[in-house]
Amino acid sequence: MDRQLNNGKPDPISKALGDHFNSLFLPQDEAPPSPINGVCVPQRKYDKGTGRSDPNNQDRVLFLREDGTYLPVKEALEKRYGSLMDQNLPVLDEAGLTVTVRFEWPGYQSKEYQLRVVDWREVPQKVPLHKLSTDVAKIVAKFVKDMQGKPIQPNYAMWRVGQDAIRVEDLRLATLEQVSAGSWQTRLFYLRSH
Repeated sequence: MDRQLNNGKPDPISKALGDHFNSLFLPQDEAPPSPINGVCVPQRKYDKGTGRSDPNNQDRVLFLREDGTYLPVKEALEKRYGSLMDQNLPVLDEAGLTVTVRFEWPGYQSKEYQLRVVDWREVPQKVPLHKLSTDVAKIVAKFVKDMQGKPIQPNYAMWRVGQDAIRVEDLRLATLEQVSAGSWQTRLFYLRSH
């Protein structure tokens, strides 16, 4: 089944990957490197200890710009999302007040953060895509900061995060995907910036 973009159009990534996408979260061989988006960070899919994903939880939010590239985390942090498609669209309609964002970054222990997905400024309402992108980017930046200097499994040394390794400015935010009730994971791409 093809997933939908925020605007209801088919998502070309899921279409290309087919149903195999549902069995693993981010298998590196299923997301080949792209000259415009970089290399997919191969995170395992969170599975609540069952060893398989929950087919009932397949929602996804896409952070795609008009030029076909994913939103750089640094730009989301700086609230520069002028070319982000569907940026004012309310997202995560079925989520509660908060969700858990999980990281299964290669070589590090699992990490999770809480994310508020309701805007309380006037009347409580779901956050628009541009605000969600900034909030998710803040969590990605916090993860990178928290992991700096932490030991990483030797087989995954190429995925080390920190100032002399993968930095916030090297990451692009592709999707936020539901992996269980109340739990979401980011799909990130690594493209070294200078």
